[in-house]
Amino acid sequence: MPLIDLALLSDKAFMRGLCRVLFLLANLSFYLVITMFMQKGAQDSAVAGGPGVPAAGAAFVVASRHSGERAKHRGTLV
Repeated sequence: MPLIDLALLSDKAFMRGLCRVLFLLANLSFYLVITMFMQKGAQDSAVAGGPGVPAAGAAFVVASRHSGERAKHRGTLV
């Protein structure tokens, strides 16, 4: 018996939501990978590489907050 009803996979709204969740997980892993790269690959200290990661995170949060308003105005198919 599957964990979810397989009929959900044919629902377009469910699949869009699932893709958004997968994007969010990929975005979160990006921050981990970029900090590891800056420390190990670029040989930066944590203090030198640190300020860029919260700035990128803040830009993502601001863009996410504004995307809801845009989706209400333009629709979810944009």
